[in-house]
Amino acid sequence: MISQEIHSKNNLPIALENSFQGFFNVKIPIRQEIENFIKNLKDVTFFVIEHPYVDKVYRDSYYYYFSSKLNYYPRDCIKVSIFAKTITIDDFYSVEKQQELQDNYRGFFVIRPTYPALFGRSIIDKRALKNNEFLITESEFNTTCNGLKFYVKGFPYSSQDSETITCAETSLWGVMEYFSHRYAEYKPLLPSKIVDTLKIISFERQLPSKGLKYGDLSYALKEFGFGTRIYTRQDFKDEFEIILASYIESGIPTIIAASNNDNIHHALVCCGREKLTESHIDTIDERAIMIDFNSIEKRFVFVDDNHFPYQISSLDRPCHYYPSAEWKKSQIEQFIVPLYPKIYLEAYEAREYCKYLLFEILKVKQITYRLLLTSSRSYKDEIIRSVDLPREFKEAVASVPMPKFVWLCEISNKQLLKNHKCHGTIMLDATEPNIFRYKPLLFVHSGNIFMHKNGNGKLEHKKLPLSLDEYGIYKNNLKGFYIQGYMS
Repeated sequence: MISQEIHSKNNLPIALENSFQGFFNVKIPIRQEIENFIKNLKDVTFFVIEHPYVDKVYRDSYYYYFSSKLNYYPRDCIKVSIFAKTITIDDFYSVEKQQELQDNYRGFFVIRPTYPALFGRSIIDKRALKNNEFLITESEFNTTCNGLKFYVKGFPYSSQDSETITCAETSLWGVMEYFSHRYAEYKPLLPSKIVDTLKIISFERQLPSKGLKYGDLSYALKEFGFGTRIYTRQDFKDEFEIILASYIESGIPTIIAASNNDNIHHALVCCGREKLTESHIDTIDERAIMIDFNSIEKRFVFVDDNHFPYQISSLDRPCHYYPSAEWKKSQIEQFIVPLYPKIYLEAYEAREYCKYLLFEILKVKQITYRLLLTSSRSYKDEIIRSVDLPREFKEAVASVPMPKFVWLCEISNKQLLKNHKCHGTIMLDATEPNIFRYKPLLFVHSGNIFMHKNGNGKLEHKKLPLSLDEYGIYKNNLKGFYIQGYMS
């Protein structure tokens, strides 16, 4: 029989410890680990404890590894579902209450019998957190609680069990879990698949895992259908963090390699950034010729298997939330971007090309530009659905042939950004790595001038009936944009 219990946040640690000890028949105290894990959740939160629960990720590790050990390891887990208000078991059987349950559903986490690495596959809605003033890229996941179907949006999380998955494998798994639930061309990833994929380049046994090298991670992502790209601080120096920020602004979860250049080498995923306030925008120097929006100092969101998901820190000190001084010294040395394989124009080249167009061709000055990668389908859809843009501009954008992915460069300034506005747009072909003259250029808009490339590769000028001096910025990359006083 499946057991269900409902508990408040205050009661969960002792209740879950009792369930853990009783169900797995052990005397291990886990109360402190549970308290540390849920401390970032809102105080008014309720939980449904269910067991036995078959978790696909742990079950894969169990049959591939744990079942072959002499010591006994259970094959089932405990599942904890999260709700934002008081609930009862009767609510699940009341048709009138079921939509209310979904409205207050905030995800789940799994408890594995692999102490001290307790926390398995988890999806937690950021709305469950006390501090959720951040934007992340997220997928929708279907699950159940007490037999009733639910869905939740979030970024996948799991702690490492240190035997079948370490920080590198959990980062790889999280990225693939995200993409597989968002795009049909990718498949979910299980620990055994990682081992099998890397056999061809491994010169020693892979279990128990000793971690993966960054080249192994890149190779695995390439085998799973991505056109991966590795960026190193040594190669890109002052541009390194700006390039990383541009990919995060694009809504692409990126695997980070952090190190203190001594005894700490860690992999984690960056999947978003904090919401901005006017004070962020006020740091822009209006006297500067051009400011890259992605260079504005801000904090980012990390999914770190050593901590509760959605840790907030800066790119120059990604592990600053650790209590250890040694961990706090860690810096990002490399990052791996899982790009769609037909994206040939990368962030650095796209940025340099846009700067050339802005300075040499458009001859603009004292502007802030925002560069991000997006799908042409999403961009056109947002433009055409806009209630603020004139039909002539919508028709001009809709008529431009575009590849699946494009680089969008929005031209703005300090005041316009505070109002979520820009006054010009450059669109680049992400399949064109040759940045000679106008090869990657799809269109440029400024005022009432709309320039696009014709079939002969030459720019054609089209004059719009009215000057469009400001319009809304694109908001589909991280599902929003935020400046204090303006919500979106």
